[in-house]
Amino acid sequence: MKLKKSPKKALAAIVALAMLPGLAYSQDRASHEAGDVQFEVVGQVTNPTATTSIQYGYLAFINGISGVAPIFNPGPQNESTALFTFFNDTVNERVINNGTIRIINRVGTTTIYLNPSANATFANPASFQNGIPVQTSILRHQVVIDTVTGSFTTTFVNTITSVDRFQIDNTHFRLGKVGQTFRTTVLGHLNSPAPPSAYIAGYAVGPDLVRP
Repeated sequence: MKLKKSPKKALAAIVALAMLPGLAYSQDRASHEAGDVQFEVVGQVTNPTATTSIQYGYLAFINGISGVAPIFNPGPQNESTALFTFFNDTVNERVINNGTIRIINRVGTTTIYLNPSANATFANPASFQNGIPVQTSILRHQVVIDTVTGSFTTTFVNTITSVDRFQIDNTHFRLGKVGQTFRTTVLGHLNSPAPPSAYIAGYAVGPDLVRP
């Protein structure tokens, strides 16, 4: 005996599946997708020498923490109230000039800090190293600069080397696990006279980093 499929029943089943709860993800919670935005950054760059560069700033959004626990102290949300800051220490591998485009490859380290006092200031880059390190990673990045306009794009690839558990509002978190990688893209513009050498902002994508 052959079974006949009812188009109406099939359509009803599809509609029912579409209406099931839990299939949509909040932007404020980890969604378990490998390409999701994990955090957003705002910062500045200072090049102490012709072959070294530091990048520093704060995390303006953290997937899995934002919306669950505060990442800013009360007040305007900027570097002075941000609980999470970052500091990159890098050295040049090479510089390539291609017409009006300049490409800089660097390697180095990234440290993300939790600073409950939230007292960072761009006037003092070292202030972004205040607090407790909650994640460290090694990095490689490529900067592509338009030497006519001064605008640039930088792509970072980070591999996590250490993480430490931390607490916000009675909730415990870890920012990734050792061996995980994530990719950060920032847009920026050169500044003259320095300091800073440039202004930057961007976002990191990769597998879920935040975990209990």
